[in-house]
Amino acid sequence: MGKGRSSAPAAQKQTVVNELPEYARPYFENVMERAEAESLTQYQPYEGQRIAQSGDIEDIVQSRQMVRDVAGAGTPELDRAISGVASLSAPGQFTGQVADAYMSPYMQAVVDRQKRGAIQDFNRMGAQRGFDAAQAGAFGGSRHGVADYLAQEGLQTQLGDIQAAGQQQAYDQAAQRFDIDRQTGIAGLQQAAGLAGQRRAGDIQGAQLLEGIGKAQLGEQQAGLDIGYEDFLAQRNFNKDQIGFLGGVLQGVPVQPDTTRALYQPYNPIQQALGAGIAGLGLYRGMM
Repeated sequence: MGKGRSSAPAAQKQTVVNELPEYARPYFENVMERAEAESLTQYQPYEGQRIAQSGDIEDIVQSRQMVRDVAGAGTPELDRAISGVASLSAPGQFTGQVADAYMSPYMQAVVDRQKRGAIQDFNRMGAQRGFDAAQAGAFGGSRHGVADYLAQEGLQTQLGDIQAAGQQQAYDQAAQRFDIDRQTGIAGLQQAAGLAGQRRAGDIQGAQLLEGIGKAQLGEQQAGLDIGYEDFLAQRNFNKDQIGFLGGVLQGVPVQPDTTRALYQPYNPIQQALGAGIAGLGLYRGMM
């Protein structure tokens, strides 16, 4: 007879089933149901205004128009100043006509008075020359005539010199007055250009200040719009936040699920068939 073969003990399988305690189950199921419902909610767009428009702020609109006006106006005062300085600085401005306009109207009167004085001096000298000629016995002679001629020639020369000196002095004074007026005009044009530049800068600064006020108002409006959008998000996400809050609370609850263990004997059909055969054989031998 052959030896019987011993079989190894059959392996067992273990299944573990974890279940929430009854007191915690409703809360977890509620969170899951609410989360599922919330996930199916349709997207809700924000219909309010998000960005404040600078065009709605009157101060900003006005400041921009002021800048446009300044830019459009250009610099007429500066242009006139440049043209005027160039004209006054150009050579050949002091003509005879200009000199006559700058000469003193009393110049000729002064010269005429000087001439009359020279003639009076000549006449007094003529009387003296006649007296001297009479004393010398030469009155009416050629020597006397030559002396008178020379005296007349000297008088004319003196009168011409008086006239020329007076005119030259008047011309020099007129030139000085013209130069003073020209320098004064250039200084005035420069000052006008400087004042125009200051006025232009003042207009720009005024526009900037007005723009600053407008930007402050724009910032206030934008802050209000931002708050409105944040409120919308908070309201739209309120349920989600509540679900998340409750879920976080439940995660911190020390819940130990109920554990159920079931042991199962593995089924082997070959082993079962062999066992049945051996049992039958023993029964048959017992009957014999």
